[in-house]
Amino acid sequence: MSSLTLVGSHASTAMSPALWTRAFEIADVPSRYDAWEVADVADLPDVEDALRGGRTDAANVTMPWKHWAATVADEADPDVVVSGVANLLFLRSGALFAMNTDIAAVRAATSGRTFGSTLLLGAGGAAHAAAFALRGHIERLVVSDVDSLAAESLVGELDGFDGSASVVDWSDRAVDLECYDLVINATPIGRDGSEDQLAWGAGELGPTATVYDFVYADTRNAAESYAADRGIELIDGWTHLFHQADAMVRPLGLPDRMSDALRRSIREICPAAAGINR
Repeated sequence: MSSLTLVGSHASTAMSPALWTRAFEIADVPSRYDAWEVADVADLPDVEDALRGGRTDAANVTMPWKHWAATVADEADPDVVVSGVANLLFLRSGALFAMNTDIAAVRAATSGRTFGSTLLLGAGGAAHAAAFALRGHIERLVVSDVDSLAAESLVGELDGFDGSASVVDWSDRAVDLECYDLVINATPIGRDGSEDQLAWGAGELGPTATVYDFVYADTRNAAESYAADRGIELIDGWTHLFHQADAMVRPLGLPDRMSDALRRSIREICPAAAGINR
């Protein structure tokens, strides 16, 4: 593995290039991780050509191209088949193969636990990963997004919730907030410290609730402060980022020592990263 690439509309501002570059140094693996800004759908054929032509060995795919990544692949992991979303593309035996390491990360971070009522905030690629990763581990799922049609579309794609998946309007997402056992922030809310806020809006979570926040930043965001102040369990974005990266190690043929190198890299980037020893 000589090169990895992050593909997305804001790839240059993402944390993954710094995380992987430092991890490669720690593990003494001669590879590199680059960012490729792709803001226009017209540029996606260039990404496919780069992968098929060997100009990059693998591509992490982020917003807004995760659905595209699932459709462009020749073969796909079962998680991609059922969710319709992928975030990793690489050649395997000459075929372009798609994986969803976000789904693997949610499973690893939640350790097979079962939750009752769950509020899922967001309806994009991260929300898809959370919903499909937790199938069979959620008794009742409520999805809310500023785009109600996107939320309804996600619920329509789900199978295995036995009719217990529903949509609530974004303006009503905090109604009965104390009844949820798990609240998942799969939106960008909390990423920008200058406009930091709680993704679920006003209202109090129950004292035994768990918060799963996909957002990571080098300063404490509102969700982290809220959970710390109330003693509520938080699975933070750094934990998710580690598990997402770690899920790539074996499929890409990287040495096992990369797992520890990724942990060490995250600790160097953000010493306060809370949950990466899970």
